[in-house]
Amino acid sequence: MAYNILSCDGGGIRSILTASICRELQKDDINLMRQIDAFAGTSGGAIVSAGLAIGMTPDEVVDSFKASAKNIFKTTINRKLGNLFGVFGATYDNSGLINEVKKIFGNMRFKDLKRSLLVTSFDLQYKVSMTKYKWRPTVFHNLGKGATPDEFVADAVIRSASAPTYFPSYQGYIDGGVFANNPAMAILSQAMKNDHASVINLLSIGTGDIYRNIPGDNNDWGVGQWVTDVRIIDLLMSAPNEATDYYCKAILGDRYLRINPPIQDIPLDAVGRMGELESLASGCIDTSTICWIDKYIGIKD
Repeated sequence: MAYNILSCDGGGIRSILTASICRELQKDDINLMRQIDAFAGTSGGAIVSAGLAIGMTPDEVVDSFKASAKNIFKTTINRKLGNLFGVFGATYDNSGLINEVKKIFGNMRFKDLKRSLLVTSFDLQYKVSMTKYKWRPTVFHNLGKGATPDEFVADAVIRSASAPTYFPSYQGYIDGGVFANNPAMAILSQAMKNDHASVINLLSIGTGDIYRNIPGDNNDWGVGQWVTDVRIIDLLMSAPNEATDYYCKAILGDRYLRINPPIQDIPLDAVGRMGELESLASGCIDTSTICWIDKYIGIKD
């Protein structure tokens, strides 16, 4: 029997696009979410995937995300002045993020979930021995081997969404996007390790593809140029995404589908542009997408 996976990229406010695409896939009797065995998410995508994993409908996830975002990405003039507009501190404190995520997931633990969920994060102080620590990628999940059943879902999601420069770290963790902004390979490897099925179907939904480049054949740049160029953030996020896409295609072939439409350059905290992202979702679902879902995941009445 096939094992169906839905993977949701990170992208701050752009994750409303991911949630909206899921909502579009529910229309016209395409009851996709009932067919999904495991969900994976990073950062904003962790909020989306965890919401779906606990049984929220895509409509509910979209509405919840929009309502929460206004409180998550909220700051004060005192904070802006105190940290010199993000130079000496995160742009936002994480009180809104913590409150909104805990409002959704409460005290639910991974062992309480009826379906599988994987959330990525990055541990800044993993204890190697009594005196030694190191940073390392971390995944929280309930997929069998290496599972973290007693972890609170809310804590995992907050850790995953604690994007450097935007929010402070949380419990010693930062955004999973620093190593797996696209968590498709993380969930695929976990599913394969646990022998969930001989056949795996993977639907990966991004937060929009921004066409950027750095012109020049011999850019003799130093730290000053690379660090101050805002494109470096998108480069560090998009490069692993492209690599993950390549690996998943190579492993799964036609049983893998990636939906990631081109978008304008929208900042990760642009709350006022959520409507723009929502409106793009309907154009992402074409006949080939419907045919792929029908063929590989199946549609229940």
